[in-house]
Amino acid sequence: MDKETKEAYQEVYIILNSIKLECRSKIPKNLMKFIDENRQKEYLKEIDISKDLKDQNLKEKTISILAIIYYYYLTKDEKEKKELYETFCINDQKIEKEIKEKYDIEKIFDKRKEKNNLDIEKTNEVSLTKYNDEKIFKKIINKLKKILKIN
Repeated sequence: MDKETKEAYQEVYIILNSIKLECRSKIPKNLMKFIDENRQKEYLKEIDISKDLKDQNLKEKTISILAIIYYYYLTKDEKEKKELYETFCINDQKIEKEIKEKYDIEKIFDKRKEKNNLDIEKTNEVSLTKYNDEKIFKKIINKLKKILKIN
């Protein structure tokens, strides 16, 4: 497990241990044990319970883990659960759209075509030195004539 995930588990652990016991008791003990065993205990994060979580500068993974825990274990009714589910779906769609735009095959090939076109234009700009083949051959023939003393 990577360092960032362990630090996120530490933040989750601190937050869950600061909520009321009646809420914390709804979370399965094996999940709490997993979080406790996989957290980075040396990572110190001060969390002010009087502030909203969004103002705490938490890791993105921490927020995701807390959202999942809240959805599965702490939601009060089906209406709230449904609203959360819809929010999750909207967020997933946004992420999928961003990934699709970022890794769109058409855009990748268009960029490649543009690069190739620029390379071709640069090649066309560079002029090649043209050698006049006739002069070279005439020079060779003239040299041979001189050597052989032929007019």
